[in-house]
Amino acid sequence: MQPEQVAELNLPRVQSLWLVVNETALECRIRNAKGFLQGASDVEKLIQQFLGRTIWFNRHIRQTAIELGMPILELPAGVTLDEVTTLAVTALQDN
Repeated sequence: MQPEQVAELNLPRVQSLWLVVNETALECRIRNAKGFLQGASDVEKLIQQFLGRTIWFNRHIRQTAIELGMPILELPAGVTLDEVTTLAVTALQDN
């Protein structure tokens, strides 16, 4: 779901938290996903197209959530799942 869809649900006892990733971290993840890139006839073109869509979507989520007054959590590069969990719980408790 996207922020505007969640806002339309109008569920007062439900919170949302939107995770957005640093753009440099996104590029690193894509470039390091060897299995994803395997078999591509033009690896760099695949990376650039995938990265373009991913960055667009990431920016859209960030901007829409901000416009709707929803909390976002900007994730730095190299963050672990446990760290994301801790950051998310903390962010939700602060709201």
